[in-house]
Amino acid sequence: MAFHRKREIEKSKQLNNNQNTLKNKPLFKKMSFFSSIMMVIGSSVGAGIFIKNWNILNNTQGALFYAILAWMIAIIGILALAFALIEICSGSGKANSQGVIGWVREFNGKFLYRTSKNFMAYLHIPIIYVMMPIYMTMVLQQAFGFQMPWWGCALITFGLGMYHIWFVGFFSKVANISNWIVSMIEFIPLFFACVSGFIVLGTRGMYENAHWFTPNDNGESPIKSFAHMSLICGVLNSIPAVFFSFDGFYSAAGLQTEMREPRKMPKALTIGVTVVAIFEIFVSTSLLIGCQDGSFFGLTPTNSPFPTILMQIMMICVVVGMLSVITGSAVYAPRFYESLIKNDELPFGKPFKNSLSTDKPFVGSVYATILFMIVFLITFGVGPWFWDIGNYTSMTSITGNAIYNGGSTVSNDMANVLSFVDTYGNWNALFAFVCVTFAIIGALRNRRTHKVKVEKSKVFLPAAIIAITIVGLGIIFVFINSFADLGISINNYNRYGGDDYSYDLIGAIIAVVMLFTFIGVSMLPALIQNRYDARHNRSSAHY
Repeated sequence: MAFHRKREIEKSKQLNNNQNTLKNKPLFKKMSFFSSIMMVIGSSVGAGIFIKNWNILNNTQGALFYAILAWMIAIIGILALAFALIEICSGSGKANSQGVIGWVREFNGKFLYRTSKNFMAYLHIPIIYVMMPIYMTMVLQQAFGFQMPWWGCALITFGLGMYHIWFVGFFSKVANISNWIVSMIEFIPLFFACVSGFIVLGTRGMYENAHWFTPNDNGESPIKSFAHMSLICGVLNSIPAVFFSFDGFYSAAGLQTEMREPRKMPKALTIGVTVVAIFEIFVSTSLLIGCQDGSFFGLTPTNSPFPTILMQIMMICVVVGMLSVITGSAVYAPRFYESLIKNDELPFGKPFKNSLSTDKPFVGSVYATILFMIVFLITFGVGPWFWDIGNYTSMTSITGNAIYNGGSTVSNDMANVLSFVDTYGNWNALFAFVCVTFAIIGALRNRRTHKVKVEKSKVFLPAAIIAITIVGLGIIFVFINSFADLGISINNYNRYGGDDYSYDLIGAIIAVVMLFTFIGVSMLPALIQNRYDARHNRSSAHY
């Protein structure tokens, strides 16, 4: 008996030691303040900063002023959101280890928390593991003009996903080194993109048919999108496209326990987002005035003074920079899953509660692997044969017709995969900002209720109001636009028929189906759990 009692005491001590590993970890293994800023920057700078202008120009019908206006409005909203998070982080305490959903839990009720948790755990994180490697493959194909079969892209995606889960996410030191290397490389195309458009403008002038304030005369009849009803509609529909460029910056807040000075995370967050915002403004303006399609890929030798080899090097650097987006999620995800297991909030997690370790999150990595494989199998099991994409590009396309169309650059099956991924990737970024907005609304309410003790920030109130207004307008408009586009596509298909209108209709249907999928996965389990809790509470009160 004494022997067994001694073993139980030793197990208890070991569990406590595992749970406090980060607290007692030597400082040299934790992230410095500057490394934390670089993690925020790396998590934000992905594909969107180089290629989203194509979609924004399409929404604003080629009117450069309105495209730049869309960037400016969205960036103001993102900066306001970051400044609002200063007060939220100060009151969240240990909840910061869960990032966005920790903030939602602290400042809102169970339903919004569970909805946000389901979205982040089952959709947002595994989608990033799959989505970013596919975009990286597409950029390389665009740079070097080769075709890769869908199964080749699947092998690359699987390899990169497993590497980031089991090496970058599992070992903090590997993540820190990887983050520094990738962040340094991704600044090369950033600086180049900042000046390249102005160089083109100075050497070749504005491209043909460039116009600042009027929509292009493309003879679009009938109108195919609600965003084309007016230039203001185009601006509003473009705001979420900019969100995609910043998606992931908030995940760095979940690494607060990995910092040498955790209290400095809000400051690191705001500095990192501000740096990215400054680059975004210069890059977007440069590419819009220097490239007819507004994207980084428009800087071809035919359209610019830059040789092919230089652009290929720049695109390789863009691909490396995309790794930083996965790195941010990879470090955060296993620890996030383990925090949910610890609180009995993940299915089948109870037997593993005694095996948790934030230093070496094996259990969290297993969960990340399972969820990654589910999204991976759906993407490559359905995507290549989902529909004949033809000349269709999805609701908020990433790189435009040169990527999505089957042809010399990308095969038909990979065009299908990319369009499929692009559709759910857009909703993924949008829903993430919905969750952040939930947290800010809850923090605003907290100013009146004082339920959560916070360090009040002088800029919180104006920042929160601006963020909610801009982010809310963008989110609401995209929801309206999705259903309006479905109605427009049905009407056009019934009246005119033909392949072009059938592709538009298929794309509009997929966008709406994905929307309901995201809502169902996020909200349905939360509704069931809340209903169960209500019944259980009534039963307890009865007895």
